[in-house]
Amino acid sequence: MNTVTGNGGPGGVSPAQGRSTFQAAEPIHAMIYFTPHFLPAYEAVGLRGRRMGYFASRAAAMGPVPADVVIATFFNFNPDVVRRAIPDAWALARPEAILGARLNAVDTSLREGLGGPGRQRRGSGGGRAGHGRGAGRRPVAARPGAVRGACRAPLARRAAPGPVARADAAA
Repeated sequence: MNTVTGNGGPGGVSPAQGRSTFQAAEPIHAMIYFTPHFLPAYEAVGLRGRRMGYFASRAAAMGPVPADVVIATFFNFNPDVVRRAIPDAWALARPEAILGARLNAVDTSLREGLGGPGRQRRGSGGGRAGHGRGAGRRPVAARPGAVRGACRAPLARRAAPGPVARADAAA
């Protein structure tokens, strides 16, 4: 078994498991780039345009790094496109503010899509997931708000935003 390459076995992940996990998680991850809450959240902290919001929000966890770091990290983008957004983004908004805006947009989008206090979930209409099940039996399948206090906390985890430790930082 090789846990690095994912050949499966005890403690390893098979290619099928990896693919299944990706297919389940990717729509949640990718949602931030397509939600209507994306652009207003970034504009509210001072960023300009979708590309600047995209690159700055993805790179913000690294701190105000230069464009070359963003280009190397997100290697499949045209470097000129990245340079038009970074480092200007850091002059307009702090990385912490950008991360906070991203979490707010995710939280708003998930609440809108999954339901929140006083809201009905999109696509809900008596489907099997919640049919005939009370909050006491299957809280995950219960209608939104059925479990007391379940929708009060943000749906997007709000860790203290800030730059991650970098390898070149003084030890």
